[in-house]
Amino acid sequence: MNWTENLKKLMRERGITNIDLQNRIRKTGNNLDRTTIGNILLDKHSPRVETLQLIADALEIDLRQIFTVPDEELAGFIEYKGQVYKVGSLSELEELIYKFKTTG
Repeated sequence: MNWTENLKKLMRERGITNIDLQNRIRKTGNNLDRTTIGNILLDKHSPRVETLQLIADALEIDLRQIFTVPDEELAGFIEYKGQVYKVGSLSELEELIYKFKTTG
């Protein structure tokens, strides 16, 4: 399960729709439109950590819960140049480092 699938699962467990999430974020004085939320959930947009924190706050969870899937080994996540990458193994970390080195 990737982090976006986990995020959708967390939202389902709480009965929160995309519109509910948008409204909860607006109540904090911030804005995240439904299109952006949808693109994040469809894994078409790599959000900044600040955006993920807004989502976590709206869901009343710790940010790490978005990236932590019970019963799966998870090493962590990395933000690089405004994008967040999940790393679940040493080989994934090595592949990510290689990607960063070769693509800048």
